[in-house]
Amino acid sequence: KIKQDYLDKMNSALELDDPLDPFLQYTKWDKSVNHNLGNEYYHILKDCLHFFMDNNLYRRYGGDQRFLGIWLEYAEQYRNPQSIYEYMHSYDIGTSLAVFYEYWSRSLEVKGDYPQAEVILSEGVKQFAHPVRRLEKLLLELKSRIPETSHELSS
Repeated sequence: KIKQDYLDKMNSALELDDPLDPFLQYTKWDKSVNHNLGNEYYHILKDCLHFFMDNNLYRRYGGDQRFLGIWLEYAEQYRNPQSIYEYMHSYDIGTSLAVFYEYWSRSLEVKGDYPQAEVILSEGVKQFAHPVRRLEKLLLELKSRIPETSHELSS
């Protein structure tokens, strides 16, 4: 019954002042009920993102922290999140927010791609993504962690 109520609200989202709200409520409810955040949760995120892209709502929500949160959760579950971050960047989703560049850079650093992680953080600083001071701090921290061999490769 509860699940159907959420699905009904999501189906009528285009009639609401904040179409994102029913999706956020549903993901929150699903997290509270299904603690493992498995395949169904991934599909909820995917359906939400498809809905917003298909209805051109990404233009309205591109700088919305809540919308970005859904994208970041979705990307984190992807084997190659860089492709998701590149897609988001091409549609200007999250590019005004520091957390977007933080997640993207961290995914590259985990792969050992320090030079590209540095480029991504630098791009966020150049774009004055909010809060830019956090990105500046992260950039300095990243530079201090870069192995000496990476410095030699990027010179």
